[in-house]
Amino acid sequence: MKKKNLIVFGLMLVTLLPFSSTNVSAQAVDTSSKNHYYETSFGDNWYISAGAGVNFYMQQKINGFKPDHPLTILGSIAAGKWFTPYLGLRLEGNYGELKLYKPGLNGGKDKKNIGYLGFYGDLTWNLSNTFWGYNPERVVDVIPFGGISYLATLKDNFAGWKPWELPISLGVKVNFNITHLIDIYIQDRFVFTSQRFSGMNGSHYLEPIMSLSAGITFKLGQNRFTAYNPYEEQLLVNNLNDKINMLRQELNKCESRKCLTEADVKKEIAQDCPPCDLNSVVRFRINSAVISREQQVNVFNAAEWMKNHPKAVIEVVGYADKDTGTPEYNMELSMRRAQAVAKELTTTYKIDKNRIKVIAKGSTEQPYPDHNDWNRVVLFVNEHSSK
Repeated sequence: MKKKNLIVFGLMLVTLLPFSSTNVSAQAVDTSSKNHYYETSFGDNWYISAGAGVNFYMQQKINGFKPDHPLTILGSIAAGKWFTPYLGLRLEGNYGELKLYKPGLNGGKDKKNIGYLGFYGDLTWNLSNTFWGYNPERVVDVIPFGGISYLATLKDNFAGWKPWELPISLGVKVNFNITHLIDIYIQDRFVFTSQRFSGMNGSHYLEPIMSLSAGITFKLGQNRFTAYNPYEEQLLVNNLNDKINMLRQELNKCESRKCLTEADVKKEIAQDCPPCDLNSVVRFRINSAVISREQQVNVFNAAEWMKNHPKAVIEVVGYADKDTGTPEYNMELSMRRAQAVAKELTTTYKIDKNRIKVIAKGSTEQPYPDHNDWNRVVLFVNEHSSK
């Protein structure tokens, strides 16, 4: 029996192996800049699913009698909710069939088919979001789960009665993201029933029911979790403060300027007035060159500025923080960040690529030397103002 228990847990581990080999990023997780997540409504992040598969009942050997272990059918439905990107609850119900065996006459085997109903209350854990960050568009999510079950047979077992149990169940679900509203999944579950379930009493060994199923999940509602990063908000506040200080300086200059004559005004108008500075900042997560949804507004502002200043040429300058990653890796990462922003400007907002120069400065230069986390950015530099 100990050997079979090891096989059961080994099968659970094997399920995780293909997905656990994903490379962790070169930069370590920085909890100081960790995103916080919230729901816009309690109705968000619910789902329902339906599937079918097979059971494998591991009835144990008793007094030299070795039962068969055939596969039997299984059908299931479930409903659940994610309360955070990492943890959720799920209720699942299924109907399955089991084949029970006992010693027969002349060394033969007697068998009996019984149906059963199972109800499961599971705590679900999104392992992928926990270790590689929340991403609602990730193709594959690995989700271990566990909880308390209620199982009851619909026919008498070999002991002549219909048993029921409250066993513990554990399993792993692998979600494959198809669309914003649909997933398909593969799931294995182990329910640790006792021998009283089959009616073949004679030991205290467990007789696990292993199930393997596949199905479809419908994700309810359009909204998912929304990210909030206090460091991004602080960066925005600082950016606005810089603009306020710049406007104050301009106001002071205007107040100290002498009144112009009509000839002076005409002379000022005739001069080629350069465009004002571009102050948008696009911030990135650690070891990422993907523009988040929250940062798209800053790319939009930069595009609007360029449309309002059609002769302006800008530098899109990428940076990386110096405390994580090697200088060589950070130089490549900062280039990917700058290229991502430049691509967004040219493809989404139709800005002429000849008006954009892409520059990577890695972690050798830090625009925010007192705040390491703030240096995972792309800055825009108006070429006229930089000369």
